[in-house]
Amino acid sequence: MTEQTQPETFTLNGKEYRFDETSDRGKYIVGLMQELQHEELRVKREAEKLSVALKGFNEMLSEELQEKE
Repeated sequence: MTEQTQPETFTLNGKEYRFDETSDRGKYIVGLMQELQHEELRVKREAEKLSVALKGFNEMLSEELQEKE
């Protein structure tokens, strides 16, 4: 398992904060937010793959039905 390193700073609502000056709870929340951002990206990629697959199957079915006509 790879170790995740925390950034030196982070930005929230347009303001930059130093990670080392953040409370333990704040650091925990930043970590959760980073995990959620990664998960959101993973889900978006998966949705894109599903969309492409669905379009492909739509085309395959259209071709199948045209052959029957």
